[in-house]
Amino acid sequence: VSSIGIPSGFMSNVPKTKVILFENTNQGGQFLELDQSNPDLQKNTFQKFRNGRFLKLPWNDQVSSIKVVKRQKNGIEIFDAPFYGGNSLILTLQPGDQSRLFTNEVLFGIGNDSIKSILYDRSYIVTLFENWDKSGNSLEISADIPNLSVLTFKNSQGETVNWGESISTIEIKPRPEE
Repeated sequence: VSSIGIPSGFMSNVPKTKVILFENTNQGGQFLELDQSNPDLQKNTFQKFRNGRFLKLPWNDQVSSIKVVKRQKNGIEIFDAPFYGGNSLILTLQPGDQSRLFTNEVLFGIGNDSIKSILYDRSYIVTLFENWDKSGNSLEISADIPNLSVLTFKNSQGETVNWGESISTIEIKPRPEE
């Protein structure tokens, strides 16, 4: 694959639609997310460790699998698999809400400590918490996160853990209008 063409108006008619290119089959390896046409994938690069050093490789002729992610509704969408796969749940505020907490009891269908990817909605401020009572580590997000397992922190025991195995509470608030 040396270029990707996305029909005019396709992305604007389907909110949060994106195309994800993967280096390996079965959506594995390095990935590149696109939300518009890319006529020359050679201009996009990724690093690969080969022969004892990092090489900068162009994306053209490196794509082995593709995923198209489409979403029809507004809100924060959480998934129990990386790259917006598996079961999903859309989190929104009710009219008049100043904020809303979603704890492991509310995250039915996804489960405690099992959120692996998030589609972000710019109309919200979103904070992830390690513990159900908002204690421990927290992370404010401001973009889509295709794989939470690559984001890490040190827990109270000093161990390095990833966010894909550590989210017990999500807080969403309306973003103030600018």
